[in-house]
Amino acid sequence: MTFYASGLNAYGWTHNDGSMIAAVSMDLFDNYSGYYWATSVNKYICGQKIKATLSVGGLTNTVEVQVADRCEGCAYRDLDFSTGAFLQLVNGIEYSGASGEGIGRITAGAGFSWEWA
Repeated sequence: MTFYASGLNAYGWTHNDGSMIAAVSMDLFDNYSGYYWATSVNKYICGQKIKATLSVGGLTNTVEVQVADRCEGCAYRDLDFSTGAFLQLVNGIEYSGASGEGIGRITAGAGFSWEWA
């Protein structure tokens, strides 16, 4: 999991860094039921809710986000969060000696999980 600067997304919506959104991997986006290759817009995954959880060092944070974009550099189960959603998820957590935006990326299997909400 990581974060990105929000703006115009794959659906033509504009978000800001405080929006509670995430981008899913290109593979998940393109293969989710309802994907239509001719427009590159997946209307069925658009707006779906995800509950993400991060547990590190005895602290657990959860955030609920809406799918709002497509991440070409993400592995299948990776999520790329808006800055605001990422900061809520890592609030109070230290990871590899860093905190807040300094964490940058949490690798798979490091206490991060998500499910459809």
